[in-house]
Amino acid sequence: MAPSHQQNEKFRVVLRMRGMFPKDLAGYEAHRLRKGGDISHIDKTRSHLNRSFIGKETWAADAQDKIQEIRLQNFLDEVTALRKRKRKKDAERRLAEGPKDPWRATRHGPLREIILTANRAYFEDEVAEFFGENREAEFQACAENWLRKEFKGDIIHARVDRDETAFHVHAVLLPIERVEMTRTNKKTGETKVIAVRQMLQPSKHDLIKDYEQAQDSAGAAFSVVNLQRGERRAAVIRQARAAGQPLPKRRYHARTSEWRAEQELKLEARKANLNEREKALDQRDGRLDTRDAALAVREAEIDSIDAAFEGVESGALTFDESGDVPRLEATTPEEKLAPEPARLMQRLMASPKGRTRATALIGRLFGGLKRRAREDAEQALRRDIAEIGKARDLLQGFVSRLSGEVATSGKATLKGLTRSLMALRRHEAADHGEEHPPDRD
Repeated sequence: MAPSHQQNEKFRVVLRMRGMFPKDLAGYEAHRLRKGGDISHIDKTRSHLNRSFIGKETWAADAQDKIQEIRLQNFLDEVTALRKRKRKKDAERRLAEGPKDPWRATRHGPLREIILTANRAYFEDEVAEFFGENREAEFQACAENWLRKEFKGDIIHARVDRDETAFHVHAVLLPIERVEMTRTNKKTGETKVIAVRQMLQPSKHDLIKDYEQAQDSAGAAFSVVNLQRGERRAAVIRQARAAGQPLPKRRYHARTSEWRAEQELKLEARKANLNEREKALDQRDGRLDTRDAALAVREAEIDSIDAAFEGVESGALTFDESGDVPRLEATTPEEKLAPEPARLMQRLMASPKGRTRATALIGRLFGGLKRRAREDAEQALRRDIAEIGKARDLLQGFVSRLSGEVATSGKATLKGLTRSLMALRRHEAADHGEEHPPDRD
């Protein structure tokens, strides 16, 4: 085997063992026949490819019968032995109690399910297939040899499954052991066998007692098919504990149905989290859209006012108050407008509110000019200058909130208004015969 394969997860044999009770055999058999249990992950179009290679088709029922036979035989032997020893009351008590399970109480159960497999990529290796290797057949043969060698005749069932994600072997171990019941003479210290019972005792097999030894054994056996032992996690944990370092997490091999249920719960939780995040994003986007829309309206309004002042200053727009409602209009018909005046009109019309406010501001400006003709020239002119200054300050306040091209255009208009103010002041100075206007800005 190439050195690069030594550290490749693809080239590791996977061995798992799981405790079972006799009552589990019926459900186990129903799942084997794809008639019960979690079969949502099963590819039923491939189920006919599954094959048993150890045990009869009636292995599960035969195992139940065998266990019941052991239970009854042990019961009979025990009662018979008590009667022979003339322990009548004890014999009557045992008769009343009835047969007992032929195994010691344990949370794991007296049977074992053994699962052997490897990474899916190992079985689907195109290079191996090109060279004529049948890795599934080789793996099955190796598994059968290992099971028969290590567990002798206690393997009552073994099969290969080809209708799940990866090719794998299932086996069931029924560990029957003859156990001698002894009694020690307190005076002489002599130990005597008083009975022999048949028990289901997994620890009769060294590989059941020592899981690390089982992994070593499987690694050695499957090396002939280019596979190696699984990761030595137990040794790593012992070394970390001895060195006082943090212990690596122990791996938990869940049942397929349990694993799938756990994944579904995680997916549901992730979906719920995504839904909550989407709602939060939608709400934020809604707030941003509202804010952006309001900002766009304000920018259009200010740009409309800016266009009105720019148009009046350049002569492209005029203030018409001949009708019932004063309005700003182009000085020439719209169809004859030059490109620049046409853009000014477009900006003016973009915001009805901005156009209304601009018309009111410029109307006040023109109204002030008319009042100057009827009032004292100096006082009227100063009021108009103040009015224009206020208009300029108002526009400056709007411009200060903007950025980009709109702000640049607004600043240009402010310069125009400043020039208009200076012109009016020069006119005021001329009326008084002054050579230069006073600095009132």
